[in-house]
Amino acid sequence: MACGCPVVASTAPAIAEVAGDAAILVPSEDAAGFAAAMRRMRDPAVKANYARKGLERATFFSWRHAASMFVKAVCGVIGGEMGRDNVYLEKKLDKE
Repeated sequence: MACGCPVVASTAPAIAEVAGDAAILVPSEDAAGFAAAMRRMRDPAVKANYARKGLERATFFSWRHAASMFVKAVCGVIGGEMGRDNVYLEKKLDKE
């Protein structure tokens, strides 16, 4: 997805969670469904749509986003609000 390649993937929970609506999801045991999804990707409009959605979805899995979510989770545990040091970290992450 991060490379702009349209994705056909399994409906397995972890894979479906990562893919979101940016992939055609098919049950793992459905070989005919995978084949149909691959044929569907031959349509240039469908292919372009899933490529665009994949690039957008991939931004949720950057190191910057992961670090930001971690800081927010830790702040929630230790006090509920971001303190001075955490704001500094957020600004540092914005520069990268």
